Amino acid sequence: MTKSLEESIVIQAMRDLLDANDNERAGALEFFLADGHDHLCDITGLNAKAIKKRVIEAAQHQGVRREKLVKDLIRELPRN
Repeated sequence: MTKSLEESIVIQAMRDLLDANDNERAGALEFFLADGHDHLCDITGLNAKAIKKRVIEAAQHQGVRREKLVKDLIRELPRN
């Protein structure tokens, strides 16, 4: 099945955590820290608290380690 728009938004915000632009990365992190993803996760059945915890963990790293953590998170999202 295809991803919903809501799930796609959450995934794009995760990808933005890897953006070369500092403002994009900061905006994506703020989206998760301010629980902007909560409503979208409710709609799609994703675990918002678990995602936030893993995003915070990834944000504490830089470079390849952050990239791996974010890509693992995206890959592990439940598929419809």
